[in-house]
Amino acid sequence: MKIIALEEHYWDDEVATHFKERGPEMRNPEMLQRLRDLDTLRIKEMDEAGIDLQIVSHGAPATQRIDAETAVPLAKRANDRLFESIKKHPGRLKGFAVLPTANPKAAADEAMSPRNARKAGTRVRYDVSFFQRTIRRTLTPHT
Repeated sequence: MKIIALEEHYWDDEVATHFKERGPEMRNPEMLQRLRDLDTLRIKEMDEAGIDLQIVSHGAPATQRIDAETAVPLAKRANDRLFESIKKHPGRLKGFAVLPTANPKAAADEAMSPRNARKAGTRVRYDVSFFQRTIRRTLTPHT
């Protein structure tokens, strides 16, 4: 039987610099180290716990509270870094993309990028569906 841990949190260092609120995880050095690690420590602890695959997602608030002008390129860079980490550990890591929700069209574009489609299946499709409906409502004139 394969053990899969779903929606395990991680933090991208660049995204985390935009957090205004500081939770207890920011004051706990060991927890902070684990949140930032998508490499040796995470894989070692997965092995110790018997976890075959982790599907990671960025801890809150990710890019949701960031203005669109900042969030769009930031999300792309964070997703690129996540993709590189996933490629380093094939079969061990998958991930949910961070989306710049302040700009629904850019969020849908980022969710549909081939790089993100390979990271996670259903969550990306769900997000794309939501943002496509939002875009259609936004762009369709009301009659």
